[in-house]
Amino acid sequence: MVIVVIVVAVVVIVVGQQVDSGVPSDGEQRFANQPSPQTAVIGSTVVLPCRIINKVGTLQWTRDEFGLGNERELFDYKRYTMIGSDEEGDYSLRISPVTLEDDAYFQCQVTGYQDIPGVRSQTAKLTVYVPPAPPEIQQGPVVTTKSGAGVQLTCMSRGGKPAAEYLSATSKISR
Repeated sequence: MVIVVIVVAVVVIVVGQQVDSGVPSDGEQRFANQPSPQTAVIGSTVVLPCRIINKVGTLQWTRDEFGLGNERELFDYKRYTMIGSDEEGDYSLRISPVTLEDDAYFQCQVTGYQDIPGVRSQTAKLTVYVPPAPPEIQQGPVVTTKSGAGVQLTCMSRGGKPAAEYLSATSKISR
C-alpha cells in the first residue's frame, strides 16, 4: 500500500501598511512662502507671510530674536495674530495697528521633531514710516510784502520717520 502525503505549504505574505504618523514622507519641513522686507505706515495693517510644507514641529514667530509665542492668538501681543489655516500650513503674522515698536526684524521658525530638523525663515525687516506734520511757514500764515520785493520764507515740518528732506528752491509768484 502506498500512502501519498501531500504537504501543503502555506505562504503568508504580510503587506506592510504605511501608518500616517504625521511625519512627512520626504523627511523635511520646508517653507513655501517666507517673510520678506516690508514697509508700513504707522497705524496701518501689515501681513508677514509664512507658509510651511510638512510641518511637524512647533511654529513660532520672533521679533528681534525674541520668541512671541506659538499659539495663533499671541495673548501677550494683542496686535499680533497668526492668520491662515493649519491645513494649508499658513501661519502668516498679521500686525494691526502697526506702531513704532514693530520697526524690527521678524522670523518664522519651526522646531524639529524626532529626526526631522527644525527650520528658520529668512529674517525680514519691517520698516515703519511715520508721516510728518503738514509743513508750516515760520513767518506765519500771512506774509505781507511790496510788489517787486523779494521775500525769504522758512518752511518747517515736524516729526516724521524718516526725517523730511528739505529742498531749497527759488520761485516767483505772480498774481
